[in-house]
Amino acid sequence: MSPQGITKSKSGLPLLTNDQIDQLAEECAFTFFPEMFEKPQPIDPVEFIETGLGFDVDYLYLSNCQLYLGMTAFKNIAIPVFDMERFCATKANIDAGTVIIDRGLYDKTEYSGNEGRLRFTEAHEAGHCLLHGDFFLNAANHTKETEQNFIIGACHSAFLTEEDLAEHQADQYASCFLIPLTPLKKLLESHHAWNWEDKHKLLLVKETFNVSWPTAFYRLKKLGFLETQSTSYNWDEFSGY
Repeated sequence: MSPQGITKSKSGLPLLTNDQIDQLAEECAFTFFPEMFEKPQPIDPVEFIETGLGFDVDYLYLSNCQLYLGMTAFKNIAIPVFDMERFCATKANIDAGTVIIDRGLYDKTEYSGNEGRLRFTEAHEAGHCLLHGDFFLNAANHTKETEQNFIIGACHSAFLTEEDLAEHQADQYASCFLIPLTPLKKLLESHHAWNWEDKHKLLLVKETFNVSWPTAFYRLKKLGFLETQSTSYNWDEFSGY
């Protein structure tokens, strides 16, 4: 699947508003998971990456401390990974068209049972697969920095750069893909939840779509579906839920 008719900058970065990304994510969700529009439910980012986008998904330790949670390779590349058995860095050859999810994040999910962060990372990388192939390939061809920075989309600048914008687009895509607007509205309407307290509304969305608290919070906050005036997520406010 490849989005058509998207205007891009000279560097290959899509010129999209948040609303356009929201619409694109909903179209992807409806195309591959139409059942969630009948009954709101979790979406499978890995199935979409593999079946919808034609990328492979693998799990490697990208560091020993989850410094990087995911990466997408748009060309064949050798990247540093961590060998947990020998507890040292090594290299892995990654084929073009591969999404790597940090194995440490996957392991943490396995023993905690909390899939929200893992699923957001997978959906974030799906956003890169869908939107940023031209951008990261162009960047890799016109820089003296390490290839890994372009394949991951890492940015360490204090200024707002196109790499920052690419990460923002992938984050926006991930939240909209995991919680599409139409199923979200259907969920709130079916439970008569529009006037519920924020914490109960967030719990409903979190559990229905199997996302993290922050993903539920920022998605509903951006849509204006929460009463709180806070623009940041407060863990303490929702302790016990």
